[in-house]
Formats: sequence, structure tokens, C-alpha cells
Amino acid sequence: MDIVARKGNTLVVCEVKSRRGAYPLRVNRRQQERLRRAAHWLHGRYQERDGIRIDIVEVRWPRHRWGWPRVKHHRDILDDDR
Repeated sequence: MDIVARKGNTLVVCEVKSRRGAYPLRVNRRQQERLRRAAHWLHGRYQERDGIRIDIVEVRWPRHRWGWPRVKHHRDILDDDR
């Protein structure tokens, strides 16, 4: 878990994944469960009214040393956390 934020009354837990080249984004079951547990613990502690959202921010660096990274925001990756 890299970022914890609030969007309105929703608690947003965000993981940032960085890759070089065109490899696909992967969040395995263990990582998903870790994010889910952390989000539920935070939700219970801070009592956000609209629930939890778990996001992934994907940063893809070019294969070569030059160029800018591409950033993509994947929202609400675990639908069952609402």
C-alpha cells in the first residue's frame, strides 16, 4: 500500500506498480488480499461512510534510458470491496 487518500467520503487505498517495457500489470492474489485486509482495517478505524476503493497506479518506464514514463490509473480493482 503506497497511498491512502480520501475521495469525498470514500477511503482510497492505492498501490503503485512500476515496470520497464511493455510487461503486463500483475497484482497476484497475495497482493490483492494484503490490500483488501489493509483497506478494511483502515475503513474500520476511520469509518468512511461511502466505503473503500482499491486502486492501482501503473508506471511504465521505456525500455531504453530515454523517454518519459507512462502512468495509468486503474480504479476500483476489487469490485467486492464496496
